[in-house]
Amino acid sequence: MNILLITLRIIHIFGGVFWAGASIFMAGMVEPAVRASAPESSRFMQALTTRTPFLLALAAAGWLTTLSGLWLYWLIFKGINVSYGYGLMLTVGGVAGLLGAAVGSSMQGQASSKMIALGKQITAAGGPPRPEQLAQMARLQQTLATGGRITAILLTIAVLGMAAAQYVSF
Repeated sequence: MNILLITLRIIHIFGGVFWAGASIFMAGMVEPAVRASAPESSRFMQALTTRTPFLLALAAAGWLTTLSGLWLYWLIFKGINVSYGYGLMLTVGGVAGLLGAAVGSSMQGQASSKMIALGKQITAAGGPPRPEQLAQMARLQQTLATGGRITAILLTIAVLGMAAAQYVSF
């Protein structure tokens, strides 16, 4: 029994379930509902992102999934393997996951940080936001939504590739 492989798989699967599930849920359900119920929904999103550990948990799951996946891939293949179905499918899933991590970290991470800072600035000023603040918030929300959709698609590809890998033979 290889304890390292088992531990890495548990971390990878549980982290991936949370990361992919939360990303797909946010992009497919929460973001459209938030957009449809704006501006009232801004209070919900602000509470979700500043008063809960959601963003931290999502980032941690993404990093743990990515790092454990890279380590697993190395332990299994000792390099890149695209020579047959199993290796090819894991490689496609892994690359999609890595791209999802890059998009989530760059597009969504930066936009979230800027939105939180802008929200605090607006709250500290008291009163309604200025037009330029509203415009900046709208741009950041669009970046976040676009990044969320891209990440959800990439993580869906990652999940499909990894789930199907052992059943693909060519």
